[in-house]
Amino acid sequence: RAAAPARSNADTARPGIGAALRRAYHRPDIRADLAWLPNLARSKAFWIPLAAAGAASIAYVVAPSALTYTLMQYLVWAPPIGLLFIAGFLAPRASWLYGIVLGLISSAIFAAMLYSGAWNTSAAVIGGPTIAADAYPGFVAQWIVLSLLAGPFFAAAAAWYRRFLQLSNPNRGRRPQQPQKRTGDGRTRASTNPQKAGVRR
Repeated sequence: RAAAPARSNADTARPGIGAALRRAYHRPDIRADLAWLPNLARSKAFWIPLAAAGAASIAYVVAPSALTYTLMQYLVWAPPIGLLFIAGFLAPRASWLYGIVLGLISSAIFAAMLYSGAWNTSAAVIGGPTIAADAYPGFVAQWIVLSLLAGPFFAAAAAWYRRFLQLSNPNRGRRPQQPQKRTGDGRTRASTNPQKAGVRR
């Protein structure tokens, strides 16, 4: 009786859902993450969401509409959940730091739009909410607090979700093994161009 084929390492290494949920959680190494902070601006996890927030802001000022207003809510309005999710999902490490830094930058973008009058001008075009000038300081302070609290949480949650996907499907991105080809005599060959070990005499 022929023995059953052995299971591949990829199959045996795949954890269950519960194990993947637990292993996806990493406690932050705060000291190492802070030491890595100068590298943050060199990562695509910083520039891609920042470019998205800048594009959404420009689009809302140039062409205010329901669509650009929605983009502003997800990418700039504190807490910018979409912005934080992109950053955390792409972050190579220290996702919580990305959340804080990008959250504060998005707050600065919104404050600039507010004090320049661009926000109220665009909001008036689409019939959206305008903000009184005497309420500007309170709104800016609120955005900063939300960025400091919600920023690291949402970014870290996105990084956890990325690790969970990788653990629950470890074969993702792997190239499938090429099946062995059979020759006309029914024998398998390890490669398409096998080298002859020697010459028959």
